Amino acid sequence: MEGRGMIKVLIVDDEPLARENLRVFLQEQSDIEIVGEPMFKRRGRDRRGA
Repeated sequence: MEGRGMIKVLIVDDEPLARENLRVFLQEQSDIEIVGEPMFKRRGRDRRGA
């Protein structure tokens, strides 16, 4: 990508495996810089729809 700067990416997903897979893929790209990745914690509610 001659003449272009780096693409800056913020990875946001509440699934750890999805974040990991995306991070690995993006780290292999020479023109992409991962600038952050917020961590998510599950709150008190159960995800079964209660």
